[in-house]
Amino acid sequence: MKKLNIAEAKAQFSKLVNDAARGKTTIVARGGRPVARIVPFDDQPSKIKFGTYKGKMVVPEDFDAPDQDIVEMFENCAPLVPARK
Repeated sequence: MKKLNIAEAKAQFSKLVNDAARGKTTIVARGGRPVARIVPFDDQPSKIKFGTYKGKMVVPEDFDAPDQDIVEMFENCAPLVPARK
């Protein structure tokens, strides 16, 4: 794995892209401190793992039942705009 400063990486950018296409990784540093990584592109989408939470979650029977406190707030609130006289 190569480590280059920003100026070197800028000067060799095409080469670094070609290296990444061949599977090589390059670290780009600013003031000797790593700030970026040029890596090969992985175009394989990650696979979805169905059933990951099976048995770990419990959904109550009344999860979609209306909350009476919220219903009362809507039904018993004053009008937002006062009535015209």
